[in-house]
Amino acid sequence: MSNILGHIIDEGEGLPTPVMEIILAQFIRKHPPKEKKKDQTDLTSLGIGGYPAAYIMAKGLCQDCADHLARDICTYFSEVLLPDSPDDEIDIEDLEKAHYLINELYLASPHMLSNTIPLLEAELQTENSEVRSMAVECVGKMAGARTASANFTLIYTACWNAWLARRNDKNPNVRVKWVEAVPDILANNPDVVGDLAGMFISIVI
Repeated sequence: MSNILGHIIDEGEGLPTPVMEIILAQFIRKHPPKEKKKDQTDLTSLGIGGYPAAYIMAKGLCQDCADHLARDICTYFSEVLLPDSPDDEIDIEDLEKAHYLINELYLASPHMLSNTIPLLEAELQTENSEVRSMAVECVGKMAGARTASANFTLIYTACWNAWLARRNDKNPNVRVKWVEAVPDILANNPDVVGDLAGMFISIVI
């Protein structure tokens, strides 16, 4: 089934929004419920590693078709991130969900976000401090993630530099999110230890 779907995605010009939403929904549901329903069996509901089988399939599609899905993923998130509306009309709940999804997608298929990361870069520089705070947290998690297939700071240099600049953000909540991300980045990304450690020390002293 995964091979058939992958072939359809590769041959098509783009995925309809409803189909994209079905794929992305699996990353929201990836964590198995603590208690199974009465009619739920391990064989039908869970896949490799205890994750739902639908999630395993969605993850495989995102990895195998990353190049073809990159544009569709960006289109999907562009409708939520940085909307053309006043600050008081921004849906914080939708933004939180979008940032969560971006983090999950990065762990599954980092290169699929090649067109989406610039949206986060723009968020890091928006006037809305709550949006900046969520963007700082989101980018910080990706930079500090343990992934064998990608190094965020090297692949998405412009966004990484925009994140580094938030250490001097005028809003204390944004600076707190920045500092909270530093330990994982230092632990999992040795390429930036020298520069980042110096910045971190200058903040806490």
